[in-house]
Amino acid sequence: MSKVTNPIDKLCRVLDWVEDASPKVSLKEVTKWLATLRLEHVDKEPSRWRLKRETSKGVMVMSFQRMNRIANFDSLSEGSYTYYEIRHFWEINVIQTDLSDLVNATLPHYTEDEKYNRTHLSVEGKILQNISLENIMVRLGDRGMLRAWDLRVLHALLYGEPKLSWRHIVMMNIRDTQNQYKRKMIPHVRFTSAMIAQQNQRPENSLWVLKAIDSFDFAKMRKGSKISVEEAGQRYRVTDNDTRSSYMYL
Repeated sequence: MSKVTNPIDKLCRVLDWVEDASPKVSLKEVTKWLATLRLEHVDKEPSRWRLKRETSKGVMVMSFQRMNRIANFDSLSEGSYTYYEIRHFWEINVIQTDLSDLVNATLPHYTEDEKYNRTHLSVEGKILQNISLENIMVRLGDRGMLRAWDLRVLHALLYGEPKLSWRHIVMMNIRDTQNQYKRKMIPHVRFTSAMIAQQNQRPENSLWVLKAIDSFDFAKMRKGSKISVEEAGQRYRVTDNDTRSSYMYL
């Protein structure tokens, strides 16, 4: 299976909306909304899902349609995507419904009977996993290890298959976080805050916290990995110093 032409660019275009976002995040309103959240129409196709509950001012709804009032996150038609069942997506191990090459394609340096680890990734995979941990499959700890859901997302980014809906993943992430005992973090908190503001459900006196908008640079790309970047005219060569695998990009 061939890789997509430029998976880094493909992912960053999805995340471009933050350039217009405010560094002010209404954490109190997001927390209140999350605490009483309910998922409606879970037995229907994901495009009909609604994450719905109250803020201090009123009811805020997160749905595919309302998310796209922020930005055009999923560029294809809703029927073009593969939608994992929630329980299948969160399976920590590879299951029968996964692609047959899921492990071999995403972990070229993997040896059977080992636990999935970031050292098994290609150089492109390591970079994409760094971005995913901050923007898609967000978590605080144990970042060196990989779960099967990490592989599902990485395969989609590297090879374009299966085609996954970012909106679907966001809604599954938020719902899963709500159910976590002693929740330590909230995924997509800036996006949720933006939706509360968009629907005019943030009180005028609402408290906010300053959450700086990070930029993606070579330092972030190399985070946690021994990766070097060499300039060659108008192109760059990115090399994994452990495996010596590399790729070129403009």
